Amino acid sequence: MSILMKLTAARYVIKETISAISDQNLALFSVLDGILA
Repeated sequence: MSILMKLTAARYVIKETISAISDQNLALFSVLDGILA
């Protein structure tokens, strides 16, 4: 695999990971908000 393809793949994985973490954080905040409300 070429370096360019590896970089593109790595960037995609990082972006997916970040968005997955953000989704989990939003869910967590929603739960905490529901408990505290």
